[in-house]
Amino acid sequence: MRKLLLLFLLIPGFVLAQQSDNWILSANSTENYNAPTLANGMLGLKMSAKPMQIQQVILNGVFDRYGVDPVQCILPGINFANIEIRTAKARSSRIHQIKNWEQSLNMKEASLSTFYNLNDELLVKHTIQALRHLPYSALINMEIEATSDVDVTVLNSHEIKDPLYNGNGQFRTFNRDHVQLSVLTTSASSPKAKHTFSSASGFVFEKNGPLILYNKWPKESHQQYFTIKLKKGE
Repeated sequence: MRKLLLLFLLIPGFVLAQQSDNWILSANSTENYNAPTLANGMLGLKMSAKPMQIQQVILNGVFDRYGVDPVQCILPGINFANIEIRTAKARSSRIHQIKNWEQSLNMKEASLSTFYNLNDELLVKHTIQALRHLPYSALINMEIEATSDVDVTVLNSHEIKDPLYNGNGQFRTFNRDHVQLSVLTTSASSPKAKHTFSSASGFVFEKNGPLILYNKWPKESHQQYFTIKLKKGE
C-alpha cells in the first residue's frame, strides 16, 4: 500500500456509524447526499459529492464588492485541493467507475475520510482536514492499494472561480540535501483588487517519491501530477 500526504448540526445523508463511537457519522450512498463542510474558523472546505473534490473554499474575514449590490460579500478562495486518480481504464471523477463508496465524518478529529474501489483496480482511502494549528492550511492523507498490476497517475489541480480574476500559476521544485519538494502555487485578485489570494500545495511521500510533473492550462486552472507502477497488493 502506498501512502502520500498533500500539503495543503444536521447533516442529511449521514447516520451514526456505531454506538461505540458516536463521534463518527457515516454514509454508504450518495442518494440524497449533502456533502459536509470542514472548517477551522478561518478556512472552510465545502466538499463535493465527487470523490476527492472540493466544491468551494471559503476564507473567513475576507470581503470585497462584486455583483450588482454595493455590499461587501464574503469571497470564495482558490480551490487548491482537488485530487483525481487515473489508470489506463478509469478515472476517479467518473462516478460510474466507483464501487463500494463509503464516507466517515469524524467530529472529534475534524476529518472526512472517503473509501472506494476504483474500477476493481485500486482501493483508495482519502482523508482531509482543515488544520486547527495552521488556520489557513489543509492536510490530505491518501492510501492507495492495487488489486491488480497497474500504472497509477495522481493529479492535484488548482482552480480559480468567479469572482476572482487575474489568475497566475507557477510550479517550482526545491532541491535540498535532505529533501526535494515540488510546489504548485496560484494567485488571483478579488473583484475590486482589495485582496490578493495565494495558495500552494505539494506532495509528500513516506519514502523517495516519483518525479512530479506539471500541466499548464488556461489561467483558471493548472495541475501537478505523478505516475507510479503498482503491483497487486502494493
